[in-house]
Amino acid sequence: MQDQQCASYDAIVATTDYVSSAVGLVSLTSSASFVAAADLGLDPVLATSAGRYFWIARDFGDIIEVDPSCLHAKATYHVNDDNDAGGSSNPQDVAVAPDGATSRHFSF
Repeated sequence: MQDQQCASYDAIVATTDYVSSAVGLVSLTSSASFVAAADLGLDPVLATSAGRYFWIARDFGDIIEVDPSCLHAKATYHVNDDNDAGGSSNPQDVAVAPDGATSRHFSF
């Protein structure tokens, strides 16, 4: 894998129109960079905990840990119950334990 030059940014932004979604980096001094994909969900939210960044695809029940420097997925956590009949657990937030090893999600 080649080293990739990644953009500097001032903010991470989630966008949605409930048909598609995108995650992007916004810079106050250069152009914005966005990544859109169908598997990002239609009802997303961004969360941060313990210096880590997460994309929460609420309609899929997925929490994706994001490397904010280049918008790469570091890990994906499927948080739906095993007995769930095709619906989503609708996660709303995530918290990282003080040791950084454990992620928890909160559903309402």
